[in-house]
Amino acid sequence: MDSQWELSHSGVFVKDFFKTLEYYQSLGIAVEPFGLSRKTGVSPAEMTQVITIFGKERPPPDPSATRYLELLYIGDFELEVLQAPAEPPKGDALAYGEGINHVTFNVPDIDGETAKLVNKGLPIIFDLTRDGIRFEDYLDTREFGNIILSLRPAESIDAKARKANLGIVNWRFLGHGVTVADLDKTVEYYQSLGIATIQPEAMFDSGSMTNLESYGRTPDSSIKARTRAAQVGPTLYEFIQPLEGESIYKESLEKRGEGIIDMTFSVDDLDKEAAQLVEKGVSIVLGGTPQSDRAFAYFDTREDGGDIMIKLIQAG
Repeated sequence: MDSQWELSHSGVFVKDFFKTLEYYQSLGIAVEPFGLSRKTGVSPAEMTQVITIFGKERPPPDPSATRYLELLYIGDFELEVLQAPAEPPKGDALAYGEGINHVTFNVPDIDGETAKLVNKGLPIIFDLTRDGIRFEDYLDTREFGNIILSLRPAESIDAKARKANLGIVNWRFLGHGVTVADLDKTVEYYQSLGIATIQPEAMFDSGSMTNLESYGRTPDSSIKARTRAAQVGPTLYEFIQPLEGESIYKESLEKRGEGIIDMTFSVDDLDKEAAQLVEKGVSIVLGGTPQSDRAFAYFDTREDGGDIMIKLIQAG
């Protein structure tokens, strides 16, 4: 894993674009977006760019079309919100159902990093060049975990400065929870790519937790899941394989298949943040305190937030 990778953003496709933007603002965790989606026309750079999807070059954007893309800042995290097509073409990664489907990293050498991964057998789904310079790649890492890896060149100091302090809540982004059917194969896959540092396995066991509640009540039976974190750049993927009991992990895996289920943040006062979200009408679907770890809570923002939950963890 290259420690010089930096997180750019995660991209979420949503069923109701403007409703999702308004929803995150209504929770008091994101400011009004910059208005990219309401801006018609495209810049000269976009008109001269070359887009290749699954090896086929696509025409430049329609200058009369409204772009359905906005950037939301939740704490120190950049969330790219995109409209999901009503009927996504089969296999087209850019026409995806609801949910976060790609995580984008800024890397010092996009050509070199892309070449290394292509040599490991990863196909390029999407390639964007501007004036002959590679601007972004989507690499197909969906085989285990159903996450697309996106690479962009390193950000300039000015770009970093523009993004700094745009969040209005003191939340620190940690990473994403990812439900998987086979934890061992997923970990082996990410190790083979050479982009992740794998942490020791841990067991999610409701029997070893205090104050555990699932959908507002004590679970009727124990909940168990195997978990293992993989650090990709500064971002943690917590891979979760459900084992026993009815849980949000089992529910997500059965309903959506493998994939990202949450945006995880560390907060200074979990009780305070939870109370504010609950007051806004957001329910806690799973929460508790492990014996040897920090208290956590998952908030059900799936319906209007792009089929993604928010997970908050008490800072240590």
